[in-house]
Order: sequence, then C-alpha cells, then structure tokens
Amino acid sequence: EFINQIVTFLGGKENIDNIDVVETKLKINVVNLKLCQLENLKNITEGGIFVTGNVIKILFKYDSNELKEELNHYKGV
Repeated sequence: EFINQIVTFLGGKENIDNIDVVETKLKINVVNLKLCQLENLKNITEGGIFVTGNVIKILFKYDSNELKEELNHYKGV
C-alpha cells in the first residue's frame, strides 16, 4: 500500500527513471516532474522532499535500501 502511494505520487511507474540511495535518502530521477504530486509526497515523508531538476530526494521513516528494492520490484527492474 505504501509503495503504491509512492509510485502514484511520483506520477506512475513509467515516470520513474532511476532509483538510488544517497546517505539515508531515496534519490529518484523522474521523467516528468509535472506528473508528480509533490505535496502528497511531502505529507508521507519524515523529513520532507528536496527537488533539483528531475531529481527528488526523499527521507522516509523506513529503510531506504528496502524501499529502493520494493520500488524496483514494483517497476519490474
């Protein structure tokens, strides 16, 4: 359910280009930032979101490496 929310707020799995972990944050490259629901994403995070270009860095209360694996699995990577 939580992963579904993240993917939806990121504009769908087709909009997610790459997922990485930097320090404790998820670093997600998106194809089109305008498809993202940034306010909704911000509401489900621990420390807010940081956006630079098409890169969104997010701090969740869950383990970022586990979330990365879950999101990649969801994407079919």
